[in-house]
Amino acid sequence: MVLHTIYLTRHGFRANWSSEPPKAHSSGRIPPDTPLSTYGEQQAQELAAHLLQVDPRPDIIYSSPFYRCIQTVQPSIDSYAARSDDDGQICGISIPIHGEPGLGEWYGASRTSDPQPAPPKTLQSYFTNFSLDYEPIWTPSPAGETILELHERAAFTLACMIRDLDTHPDGPKCVLICTHAATFMAVSRALTGFFPEDITVQDFHPWTAGLSKFVRRDVGESTAQRVKNENDELPKVDWKGGKGVGGGWDCVVDGDCTFLSGGEERGWRFSGRESFSHAVTAHGVDAGTGLGIVTEIGNKSLGKDHSRTG
Repeated sequence: MVLHTIYLTRHGFRANWSSEPPKAHSSGRIPPDTPLSTYGEQQAQELAAHLLQVDPRPDIIYSSPFYRCIQTVQPSIDSYAARSDDDGQICGISIPIHGEPGLGEWYGASRTSDPQPAPPKTLQSYFTNFSLDYEPIWTPSPAGETILELHERAAFTLACMIRDLDTHPDGPKCVLICTHAATFMAVSRALTGFFPEDITVQDFHPWTAGLSKFVRRDVGESTAQRVKNENDELPKVDWKGGKGVGGGWDCVVDGDCTFLSGGEERGWRFSGRESFSHAVTAHGVDAGTGLGIVTEIGNKSLGKDHSRTG
């Protein structure tokens, strides 16, 4: 059995977008990096309710290791674990969270003291389903990344992930990925293989807690091999020109928000900038605002057809 379906979501509303102080974890501790706002937590619950209805349902989950992304998928994990059959018997499954730095935030080409995800053991102290056994694929360079390097990072991470899942002993057919706005765009392009000449085009829609669905075209053999990630030399993956990673994928659902009470919110696209000036605060660095253009209202008619025939 090989991977057939990928669901892609972006984290919900951040606390600093609504000027909320960081909300404490149920343990009373303050999260290690920017958490969701109260509204973002509501979005995560609505996403979880929707994911119980989709077909196929995810049977494995990968997430950026930033707190707000894990927080976004945690309600879905709880919902799957609490599922019951027609007789009311609990029949759910416990799904671990695979924290993958290669799906992490993009801070541009010049970064110094920008936030880093907390260590895995710290994250597991907040989220018991966070896997300590998972070996990450790629950690972004602390020196920063250009827009092109972000796309190459996404492509390599996905190629290795798909290869891992194709050979996984449990044979997962469907994966849920949670990430950030810029990485969402790069992941979508790497899957479909379409890299636009104009990097600022709104070819995909990373709404907060929205859901995109990608279906595999062909089961291509991946040549991507995991590396030790010690010299920051990212291996190249051949994905452009419509090829896509892992045989290529069609985007059959782009940024669905019909299940969210607030609908399409806080969209994003690249501005073309690769650096921004900011003062780092504990929970306030917002690379998306500094490096991209926030779009409040969607215009799906501007999107492109990402199928093989498009």
